Amino acid sequence: MRDHRVQFISGLVEKREPKITHIRKLDSTKTKEVTYLYYFEIKGERENVFKKCFLSILDEASKFLCNEKQK
Repeated sequence: MRDHRVQFISGLVEKREPKITHIRKLDSTKTKEVTYLYYFEIKGERENVFKKCFLSILDEASKFLCNEKQK
């Protein structure tokens, strides 16, 4: 059951390189390495949605999504 859920959700999330990177401080080594886009298929078209909306509709916790992204 869990495998089906993970497979379904991972099919709706796309991982991309960020378009823009900002350096907040000169001595900072933190950079944003990836951007995640969240989609739903509506009338045969993939529609981009906000992360919060995505999680709310699927009734999933943000922690679940973070754990799956790390794998």
